[in-house]
Amino acid sequence: MLAKLDTPTAVMFAVLALVVAVVLWRLLKLYAFARVAGARVSLAGLAGMWLHRVDAQTIVNALIMAEREGFGISAVELEAHALAGGDVQRVVGAMVIARRAKIDMTWHKASALDLAGGNALKDVLDRLPKSVA
Repeated sequence: MLAKLDTPTAVMFAVLALVVAVVLWRLLKLYAFARVAGARVSLAGLAGMWLHRVDAQTIVNALIMAEREGFGISAVELEAHALAGGDVQRVVGAMVIARRAKIDMTWHKASALDLAGGNALKDVLDRLPKSVA
């Protein structure tokens, strides 16, 4: 038999349940969006991003872009780059432009350039012929 809860304890449990429900709803919504778009990301991975204070929406958007281009970059690699202070959207965008311009730009090159203080997107645009850029 359950013991009767006093009012402050019941309020605390209600608030905690509400917070958990809101966080879970946001994660489930993002998870469904990623799965529908074809991005391979787990619910536990999204929860880990939330705990690491990484913008999971940005990671999922970059992951979708990378999956559509067939780069084979994982959500873990994108999260690690974001945790290191990199800009995942800019790096994946630079890789897309580089691929379309037939410039060799791997994830490791682009992410290293980004973390070294460079701008992978600017580097790719500088390599394009002036008539294209």
